[in-house]
Amino acid sequence: MKIFFLNVRGLKNKTNLNILPEVVKNFDVIGLVETLSNNFDKPYYDSFDVYTGKDENKLKGFHGMALMVKKTLQHKFSEAGSGLWVEITNASLCYDIGLFYMPCENSKFWHRELFDLIEEEVTQHRYANENVIILGDFNARTGLLSDFVSLDEDLQFQNRANTDKKVNNNGRRLVDLCKTCDMLIINGRAGSDKCTRWFGQ
Repeated sequence: MKIFFLNVRGLKNKTNLNILPEVVKNFDVIGLVETLSNNFDKPYYDSFDVYTGKDENKLKGFHGMALMVKKTLQHKFSEAGSGLWVEITNASLCYDIGLFYMPCENSKFWHRELFDLIEEEVTQHRYANENVIILGDFNARTGLLSDFVSLDEDLQFQNRANTDKKVNNNGRRLVDLCKTCDMLIINGRAGSDKCTRWFGQ
């Protein structure tokens, strides 16, 4: 199962550039934020079930989110207070995948309780299923903060590369969420993303 996430900064923009049509060909689960649209009527989306949620905040305050799952995968969608969730059964394993967007700290849509809501959702899913993956743009700068309490059995994941050494409040909260829920940030740890870069304004 191949998973992809992108802040598209406008669905129409990336579609016109032929980025999303190429992505759709190669991945099974796709999370998009800042879509600025709920229009997924292009032919290349036909092989996916596309979930955008009913909450108007998903399109207004959070600028739109979409969680796309290949129709060939056995899955079940649910919408929580701040995220979109899909439960996927693949090769006898069950995964809970959540998609979130956290506004920048200087945004009028940001408030400190948002991370509390996200943590509550993730904790509930972790309690029911140990295979939880969360995708999203948290506008979090985590620097080289440690995101785990103990990794005795997974020494290969101890080191996390990050060329951005700065830390903001969203970054601290994301790291705290990882520790509380016993999860890891995959960026900077695996595959071709072992040296992650920060893209910001």
